[in-house]
Amino acid sequence: MKRLAGLAVAGAVAIVAVTAAIPSTAQTPPRAFLLKTAIEFSEGVQPEGRVLRGSFLGNAAFCRGGSFTDRFTPRAILKRLRCDDGTLTIRFAPRPEGLAQSSAWSVRGGTGAYEGLDGRGWMAVKTTPTGPTSARGRETFAGRLR
Repeated sequence: MKRLAGLAVAGAVAIVAVTAAIPSTAQTPPRAFLLKTAIEFSEGVQPEGRVLRGSFLGNAAFCRGGSFTDRFTPRAILKRLRCDDGTLTIRFAPRPEGLAQSSAWSVRGGTGAYEGLDGRGWMAVKTTPTGPTSARGRETFAGRLR
């Protein structure tokens, strides 16, 4: 009987240890995410812009007053958002080429309040030419983060 009690305690300790090892993001319910941006494009210049009002994560405003830069890689774009409470990097690959594009997106990393976040969704961008080699656009990223 003593041996059975010892095995039960060991089993309970193992369950607690495994549960504690599960990352907190797996236990966090997903939160609605909406990112609205204004972006500027000019030939030969890294695209940059600002986070617009109406962006949110869960029930709170997201990255109010934030900015971002886009970095092009061979297969995608990495958008690095700079917010007062950390950074968030999102990967996406909009298609088709043109003034209106869309794409799936996913979180690639974060710091500060956004460290360890995971998520994905869909994005769309609509651009308007402002000159022969420049344009201005509005992006919307909608999805879920945890």
